[in-house]
Amino acid sequence: MALVRFLPLLTSIILASYIFYDCYSKKKPVLGIIFGLSAFIPIPIGPILYFLLIKPNLKTPIKKANQTFCSKCGFSSNSSFEKCPNCQNSITLS
Repeated sequence: MALVRFLPLLTSIILASYIFYDCYSKKKPVLGIIFGLSAFIPIPIGPILYFLLIKPNLKTPIKKANQTFCSKCGFSSNSSFEKCPNCQNSITLS
């Protein structure tokens, strides 16, 4: 019976922690604090707004431009090589 009383509080703590760490990993800790604390109000409109409006816009950029990768030894570089400098494996497709 005691679990039923603490279940809403536990859910709010988990939700607030997830929102805070998600924003913190995207370098926006102020948004994490604001929307995380809004999970504790009786009508949790803050987390709803966070997941609908804010989270889709918090994407980390993925750098894939001109990166070569050797499938044999795992060497990766931003320069374009014909052969891997470590194992001399051919990197380019022919």
